[in-house]
Amino acid sequence: MDSNNSLKRIAKIGDRKAGDTRIFQDSNYYLPVDYVEKFAHKVKARKLPEEERKDVPQVAGLPNSSKDQEDMTQDDRVEAQGVDDGTTEGKGDPTDATTIDEAIRLCVRNWKSAKSEEMKRSWAIFDETGIFTSVCCHGFILWLIDMVRSGELFLATILSSSLSPEFKRLRSKMCVNAFHGYSHNFACQSIHHPNVITGIGLEDLEKLERVFSSSNQLASVIRYASAYNQHLFIDVFFQQWDNDKYANLATMIYNNYVQELTIIESDTPAMAKAMQVLGIQEGDIEKWEAEEAGYLRTVSHKTEGDVRNIAYVELLQELKSVTDEFEKSNLNFFHTTKDYYKRTS
Repeated sequence: MDSNNSLKRIAKIGDRKAGDTRIFQDSNYYLPVDYVEKFAHKVKARKLPEEERKDVPQVAGLPNSSKDQEDMTQDDRVEAQGVDDGTTEGKGDPTDATTIDEAIRLCVRNWKSAKSEEMKRSWAIFDETGIFTSVCCHGFILWLIDMVRSGELFLATILSSSLSPEFKRLRSKMCVNAFHGYSHNFACQSIHHPNVITGIGLEDLEKLERVFSSSNQLASVIRYASAYNQHLFIDVFFQQWDNDKYANLATMIYNNYVQELTIIESDTPAMAKAMQVLGIQEGDIEKWEAEEAGYLRTVSHKTEGDVRNIAYVELLQELKSVTDEFEKSNLNFFHTTKDYYKRTS
C-alpha cells in the first residue's frame, strides 16, 4: 500500500458551480467514499507526552510560541491553517492515538515534521490530493481510494481502529519498502525492513513506486478535470495496467524463479565457506541480529557514565579551541611587535 500525490485535482473556485456533476461508480478498483469514511472517526488525538513536546515542529499559520502550538489539538491546527489534512473533527492525528514501539517513535516524529512542512504549501487549492492504492505481489491493482484533502496514515491508525482485532487475528505485519526503508532510523530498520523479515525473499515492496512512475503521465490530464472524468481516466489507466501485467505474468514468475535458483546455487556455498573460514555458526548470526536490534533500541538512552564521558570530551574540545585561539593570537602579536622589543625581551 502507498499513496501518490501527483494525481491531485484542483477544487472549484469560490461559489462556482461544476458543470459535470456525474458520479463515477462503474469501477472495480475504487472503494466507495461512504465505506472509507466509516473509519474516519475511529482515532482520537491525545496530548503529546512531555518528553516528546520538544520535537513538535513549528507550523506556519499557528501561534509563534512552541508551548502554544504543543497545547493545540490537531483540529485546532487544521482550523488555524484553513487546510483540511484529513484529521478534522473527531479524527485527530492517528500517530498520537496509541503508544507506539520505541523503535519507530523517532520515525513518527520525523514524519510529523515533514508533514508540517508539506502543510505550509498551497494544498487547500486541491479537492482530491491524490490516491491511496494497494497492489498484490504480482503488481495487480487490488483497490484504490481518493485522498480527499488528506494524507497517508499507517500502523498506529490500524491498532487504534475497529480493524485492530482482525489485523492481529491474521497476524498481519506492517513493514517499510526496501529503498525508502533506508531513510528510517536503524532501530526501525532492524524490525521493519524487508532484509530482516523472514519470508520476504527477493521482494523489495517497491511495486507501487513502479505503478506511480507510470501513472504520473495522467497528472496533466486530470489536474483540472471534473471528479467524474478524473475517476474515469484513473480507472481506465489501471485497467490497461492490469491487462499488461497479466500478459507478462508468466514471464515475470519464470524470471523470479530462475533468479531464486541462481542465488541458492551460487550464494549458499559461498556463504557456507565464509562461515567456515570465520568460525561462525548459524546460530551466531541470529544471536547477533537480536543483539543488534536490542542495542539500537537502547542506544539513545544515556547512562550516568555516558553523560560524564560526553561532558569530559566537550571540555577537551573547548580546551583545544581556546588553546588554538591563544596560539593564534600570540603568533599575531609577535609578528606585529617591533624587533627592538623582541630583542630586549
